[in-house]
Amino acid sequence: MVDYTVYFPRLSFALSTSKIKEKARVVAMDLRGHGKSTTENETDLSIETMCNDVLAVVKAMYGDSPPAIVLVGHSMGGSVAVHVAAKRALSSLAGLVVVDVVEGTALASLIHMQKILSSRVHHFSSIEKAIEWSVRGGSLRNIDSARVSVPTTLKYDDSKKCYIYRARLEETEQYWKSWYEGLSEKFLSCPVPKLLLLAGTDRLDRFF
Repeated sequence: MVDYTVYFPRLSFALSTSKIKEKARVVAMDLRGHGKSTTENETDLSIETMCNDVLAVVKAMYGDSPPAIVLVGHSMGGSVAVHVAAKRALSSLAGLVVVDVVEGTALASLIHMQKILSSRVHHFSSIEKAIEWSVRGGSLRNIDSARVSVPTTLKYDDSKKCYIYRARLEETEQYWKSWYEGLSEKFLSCPVPKLLLLAGTDRLDRFF
């Protein structure tokens, strides 16, 4: 059985993995600072650190004899999947699936990231309010997905008596560019079957 190692906030893939696991085992990992995972440094989102996180989980699960693995990642998680594959550190890597991220579009979008993050609602009186805002704001389109994935992105702040985001993404700007620079070349150089899924092709990189 192939293991689909999904690297992104794990519950974002909950509805999809309910179908995939009928055919393969799914190992869904949280990014550090997301979900219920905890680390000593929640804001160290350097690409090297996140790649090492993936490799450490595979090592912890399978030792030196991992099964055939297909790496799957969406957005920033797609970048991590590509970088892990490009390292050629997984001898049993059988495939790579990247969802909705290409180098050119991602880099062009970074100049807007701080504005996007600052415009978010940062405090919620309840989990239900956060779910409602996520769907109305367009960050999630599927209410069932939101009900599963949103709660683990938040934590309760006793001093403010409200829910706030666990991940302090606005503090990780120093790493953003490194997630995507050279991504197209790395994707194409990975010596395994590859699949790129995009919502549209209007900004598709020239490499493709």
